[in-house]
Amino acid sequence: MKSATTIKQHGSIEPCCSVLIPVSNDVPGLRKLLSSLTRQSRSATQFEVIVCDDGSTEPIRPSISEYQSAIPNLRCLRQDNLGQAAARNMGIIHSQSDVVIFLDSNIELDLNCIERLLQTLDENPSWSGASARIVVQPNSSLPFGKKNESNGIEFNLAAIAYRVRDLRAVGGLDEHFRNSSRQGIDLARRALLLGEIGRVSSAIAF
Repeated sequence: MKSATTIKQHGSIEPCCSVLIPVSNDVPGLRKLLSSLTRQSRSATQFEVIVCDDGSTEPIRPSISEYQSAIPNLRCLRQDNLGQAAARNMGIIHSQSDVVIFLDSNIELDLNCIERLLQTLDENPSWSGASARIVVQPNSSLPFGKKNESNGIEFNLAAIAYRVRDLRAVGGLDEHFRNSSRQGIDLARRALLLGEIGRVSSAIAF
């Protein structure tokens, strides 16, 4: 497996991945997710987290500031309420890594989730992406009760990693789709033309 971070030519440290979190007013969910990111087996000093604020009317930044010391590379970008696809595309544009991990603001991660996704992509350089296994808990606030699958592989944007080069090659997410499930399936359909998207059963989100 390659090193957790690499040195760019101009001398700065490149994060091992960029975690992109679209959010609109879900402050309690965002706080739970950020807390789970501080507990990852991959140190939070090695990845960046971009909260993509989709026109929230609730104050998001105070909650983000509480986690700044634990997640040094944490920042917030804001746009008008244009939808999650536009928020995710904003995150892709500002990503400073070769891999992005899309996470919904209302999920939490098992402590090895990020490590397993990155390790799997390192071991499969031809893959375009790697999907976490989503475990729907009883009384979960997740907006889906069944996995979104195509050919047996989950493509749900709630917890999935993609190579930035392939996301940019296919033009990112289609902002005409307002439904997150449709966004995920459409993106995967295009990305699969460039490489496989594998499911990583040991990378768990819930």
